[in-house]
Amino acid sequence: MVVAVVAEMTTTQWAMLGIGGALVVFGVVALILGTRSRGKLRAVSGTSTMSVAQAAAAAGTLAGSQVEIKGTAEGQPPLTSPATNTPCLYFKHKVEGLNVRMERDVDGTMQQHQDWDVVYEEERSTPFVLRDSSGSIWVMPEGAEFVPERTLKNAQGALGYSIPQQTVGQKVLDTVATVLTSQYDFYSRYRTSEWVIPVGRPLYVLGSVQRDGEQARVAAGGGKFIISAKSEEELSRKYRLSSALWTVSGILSLAGGAVLAALGALKK
Repeated sequence: MVVAVVAEMTTTQWAMLGIGGALVVFGVVALILGTRSRGKLRAVSGTSTMSVAQAAAAAGTLAGSQVEIKGTAEGQPPLTSPATNTPCLYFKHKVEGLNVRMERDVDGTMQQHQDWDVVYEEERSTPFVLRDSSGSIWVMPEGAEFVPERTLKNAQGALGYSIPQQTVGQKVLDTVATVLTSQYDFYSRYRTSEWVIPVGRPLYVLGSVQRDGEQARVAAGGGKFIISAKSEEELSRKYRLSSALWTVSGILSLAGGAVLAALGALKK
């Protein structure tokens, strides 16, 4: 009986089922992301700010506990971002190329397609010292969620990246492949985006306080680990908005997907 019903389903019904299923999957993912944002919001809002000296003292008596501290970052030595040469403790560098593809269709007409492809991406961080008026403490950033500043957004050119040059042999092979397949592709232009957390900038850090010998530090632990160039208030707004948007999108997608899939499954 089930096989007969499936066999009688039209293309439109299958399309409705497919789109409905995709919406349900997206809805589940969106709700998970909304839950994660609410968790970050609770961690930021529910942790009291302490001075660097208090955090360092807690490393001896309350090692592993969650701390929230604010101060100025000092890299030793700092990184240098590839595109803008900014001294920083964290950067993310991305170069995209506009891939132009020419393909011959069944009628023999050449059709052009364009897409931005990521041709290079790099993300780096380095341990740094966070200092306030009470003292300083090391921050070991491995495993942190970074909230950086954006220094470049789709700037023209492959800034901070050397585009690999094709050898003569590779060019010959590409030309032969183009003749045999009646299609070719190339990057017509490039664009660059970059995000950094600069040295010398006020930072917000939420992490686990630990002790390494006689030295206190903040690192990844059992709770959230966030290193942000945004203030606590800005982070709270960011996570509150993110939570609301993902949750509403998830509920709407789940409801819409379920209705669409149900309609698609109904026999005409």
